[in-house]
Amino acid sequence: LTALIYLNEEWQEGDGGELAIFRPDDQNVERRVVQPLGNRVLLFWSDWRTPHEVRPSNKLRYSVTVWLLDNTQKVALDADDKAEQPKAPPSAEPSQEATVSSPPVPAPAKEETVAPSAGCDPHASSEVRYEWRSVP
Repeated sequence: LTALIYLNEEWQEGDGGELAIFRPDDQNVERRVVQPLGNRVLLFWSDWRTPHEVRPSNKLRYSVTVWLLDNTQKVALDADDKAEQPKAPPSAEPSQEATVSSPPVPAPAKEETVAPSAGCDPHASSEVRYEWRSVP
């Protein structure tokens, strides 16, 4: 499942960056074209049920995307990845080829402490805690 929120307050028609959604049985037929308007939230299956593409944008386009996978899908994806990857000899260099993959699976969270910057709320805690997740 993909959860998507657009953050473009002053987006206008002609700015591009639309999400085009196609029919699963005929990917040449558009079902819908969605403008990336501010505060618009989309939820859709990002697998074979909802073929889609993001159209080129004519200005900066902001959004937040979250992919949700259940454990069964992750296990299946991991098994597929292992089956498709040939075993290289230990002395071989890693491949530099580009690959196409499924939505990223986040790495385990790493908590860090950051000192507050000047101008912070004086009543706030002396520590700011956040999670940083790197995605391959």
